[in-house]
Amino acid sequence: MKKITAITCAVLCALLLASCDGGAGAEETTETTASPAVMKTLISASTGTDYTIVRSDTADNGALDFSRELQAVLEEKIGVKLMLKTDWYKNGNGNPPQAHEILLGTTNRDESTALEEAWRISGTMDWTVRLVGEKILIYGGSQVALEQAIAYFTENCIADGTVVMEENFAHTYEHAWPLNAIRVGENDLAKYQIVVSSDADSLTNAAAGLIQKCVLEQIGAELPIVQDSYASKKTDYEIVVGKTNRDVTLPTEPLYVTAEGTRLLIGGENSFALYAAVEAFRDGSAGTTADGIYTLSGSHTGREYSLLNEGAVSTMRSFVDQRAALGRERHLTELMKHELATGDAFLETDYYANLSSMVLFLPEDEVNDQQLAFANKVVRKVTGYMNTHTPPSRTVAGGGNGPSGEVDFAAARLARVLYAPEGRLEAETEADLKRFFLNDDYQSIYYSENHMFMFRTARYLAACRYEGETFNQYGMTAEEMRKQEHDYLIEFLQIRAKRGWGEFDSMGYSIENFLNLLNLYDCAPDEDLAEIARMSLDSL
Repeated sequence: MKKITAITCAVLCALLLASCDGGAGAEETTETTASPAVMKTLISASTGTDYTIVRSDTADNGALDFSRELQAVLEEKIGVKLMLKTDWYKNGNGNPPQAHEILLGTTNRDESTALEEAWRISGTMDWTVRLVGEKILIYGGSQVALEQAIAYFTENCIADGTVVMEENFAHTYEHAWPLNAIRVGENDLAKYQIVVSSDADSLTNAAAGLIQKCVLEQIGAELPIVQDSYASKKTDYEIVVGKTNRDVTLPTEPLYVTAEGTRLLIGGENSFALYAAVEAFRDGSAGTTADGIYTLSGSHTGREYSLLNEGAVSTMRSFVDQRAALGRERHLTELMKHELATGDAFLETDYYANLSSMVLFLPEDEVNDQQLAFANKVVRKVTGYMNTHTPPSRTVAGGGNGPSGEVDFAAARLARVLYAPEGRLEAETEADLKRFFLNDDYQSIYYSENHMFMFRTARYLAACRYEGETFNQYGMTAEEMRKQEHDYLIEFLQIRAKRGWGEFDSMGYSIENFLNLLNLYDCAPDEDLAEIARMSLDSL
């Protein structure tokens, strides 16, 4: 119920915006018979109903969920509970077509088949609600679109406890995509699949994902990605990415976007060349665009590219952006799992404020007030507990690291929190952070490279943040500490650059060192220190 209600709001907002801007970005049409309109009462509580909600027998669980939600809405608004059925019918067994059906999504009914045959190939965001005879068709090109179609039906076709629709009613939403089609010769790319080797490396798989994302964003078609080992998935309409077991002749040029028959081949002599080829496909330089149709030239090759090729860098960056967004979502979900935990239980997951410090920097559209309030709560707890006790999971026989061995890890995260966007920190959190940095000793008992780097970076950023204050635990003013740590960090990074990276080369330690370099690059007000941090990040 909540899902349909939320989508309904989104749909209504979209319709309102479209009406305000003349429908830019989408086209929505309603077809009806000539006036006077013939209205048909289809479902009501007073007369009862023999309508059933029909979904595909081969659909995933999403179709079942949607049918149940629609059933619940109709029961709530009309007072009748429609039976749910699948479209399975064979040799006289199963559920034969009936005159009164609500066909949900793709089904084997003639009315659904006729609709899909007339439907645009690139219709993943398109949806329609129609009355064909006395059958109600609710159809979408994807689960998202189907959900929007259901929302439209429940909001607009139910009045005074009845389902009432105009004869031959047809309301259609067609999303306006940047391109009408992408073609390989005369073949529409929307019917293709993307093929990679079963032992493809992560960069090749990522490149395939970027091709898939590009096609989806440009024409609305979500192409499947399959491995070449799946013989049953083989087709002549394929985008072959890199080396596979397909019987094709790969060009000898360093990078290529070329056609062989109906297949499109995209690849290069190494990962950088492959990404440059993918970028040529994505930016349109591998073909020509006219009248909204991007036609691949059939033979686009390159002989020169750079390891810093602008296209490759931008393509890889977009891949990283996708993964980063997914990572932010997962971390936020992980943190909020512990919101209802009692006592210090949630600290077992976020004992350094790792997740909480990340939440405080999330873009406005990715975080809400409840999540920010919980992150503040965790940060406040972390400012106090490191010098009082260590969570059980951080101790081992003989006492483990103990608070004095771990506190600099927390300080490194809390130092970043000091530079959270304006308005993200509550007054109580600000006070606890100030107490921690001006009074608590956050130096580890260990003096190895990563521990000292964390401690010194935290002291430097705290000194920059608390100008004019005195750091009581160290007997130094903010100005004295800022200069001391600035000079130390500059020398430390220069020595590491000249003589080797030491613990920076360890995958375990480098995570912490990378965090501190990011803290300096993002937050250090001294430009020379921020610049050497940037250079160190590039080197790593």
